[in-house]
Amino acid sequence: MSSREDGLVTKVEADFAAILPHCSYSWEESVRAFDDVNDAVDSDLIVVMDRFDHAEVLKEIAAYDNIYPGGHYALKVRRLAGFKTCCETHCAVRGLGGGGGREAEDPHDLDISDPFYASSIAGGTTDEELLEARALLYSEVSESCEGLIHFLAQLQETAVHRGVSLAEEVTENLRVNDLAIGQEGAFARNPSLLRSLAARRQQSKHRGYWLDMDNVERELVAWVEKNDRSLGVMPLMQDIKDSGEYMLFHSITKYHGGKGSVAKRLGWTLEKRVGRGFWHVKENIQRALDPYLDCTEDENGVECTIPTKSSLIEKGRQDLVGAIDRLGGFKTVARDLNLKMRNPGRKALYPDLQDWDAYKQKLELWMLANDERALAEGRMPKMARLFSEGALDLYFATKKYHGGCKKVAEKMGWRRRRS
Repeated sequence: MSSREDGLVTKVEADFAAILPHCSYSWEESVRAFDDVNDAVDSDLIVVMDRFDHAEVLKEIAAYDNIYPGGHYALKVRRLAGFKTCCETHCAVRGLGGGGGREAEDPHDLDISDPFYASSIAGGTTDEELLEARALLYSEVSESCEGLIHFLAQLQETAVHRGVSLAEEVTENLRVNDLAIGQEGAFARNPSLLRSLAARRQQSKHRGYWLDMDNVERELVAWVEKNDRSLGVMPLMQDIKDSGEYMLFHSITKYHGGKGSVAKRLGWTLEKRVGRGFWHVKENIQRALDPYLDCTEDENGVECTIPTKSSLIEKGRQDLVGAIDRLGGFKTVARDLNLKMRNPGRKALYPDLQDWDAYKQKLELWMLANDERALAEGRMPKMARLFSEGALDLYFATKKYHGGCKKVAEKMGWRRRRS
């Protein structure tokens, strides 16, 4: 961290809270609930993890923008992953490099991934896969937090130049800067939409409410009756989301395994059923993907981009996601159907450790500092220990770049530790 960023320690006060009405975890008593009144007024910046939290927080604080439009409360809410675009020398802030921020091309790029969500969609994961997901999550959060620090440091520099406080500069900047705001910015900058959102604000449910299937069934029945649907037929998730019932949508897709799982538990039928073997036919995959393709036309013809997994899940198409995964994944299906990938190459994690010599040197240095005896005896550390002691780079590189513990131990001439 630079000296410029070190100065933030005395100028920035951070706190954290959780949207607890739909949570029921053992640690929740040590976490305070998000207070829409005090947090909206007292905070200069509210950072959320994903679009679900963003929508829920906006619903809570939209009323205050109607009461006092000059407060710009909704504009305080930003998504953490959106700050990954910031670097030490430039961030899209007023007075440092030009105009306002730019939204991510894919709104899901602003979300911090949720390994538990992914495991529920896939039907469960192994402990090793969960450890890997957590390592990726740690890296993603770290990168985003680093960008957030750069953002605040540059705002502090601008504040000093203008002779105002950091809090004043943050407030003024967020009013003109769409960095990390996503599609929700349409609500935050539109008074009529904010009034509509505030009107739909509901009384908060008690903790654990949305984890109880009886409550989900009650809310689902109410939604079906309100929207003139057939009772006992599971509606499309996109229809629930479009109606503004974000928590019902969120609880079905994230906490209860998706519409198929919920329909089975309730004894409901799905709106659309397909026969066995349907998803093994490439043409059926193509037809199912057609409504979600992003296509452009030029002199060379029409070129279409396959949707992301997260966007299909958001639209309630876990069935299509599962079919694509069984056929080899999105990259394989995109190649077979001659479609482009939206993000054909995710930036590699810890790219320097792809080189064996660099990896070997770092592993030996880590062992020298943490287990000198094992290094002297030539014993490979366990993967779980690398992860638990914070050596996430070595954990990831061992698994992804160098074939796992067994192969690394063989190449090093070491013995592999056994449980």
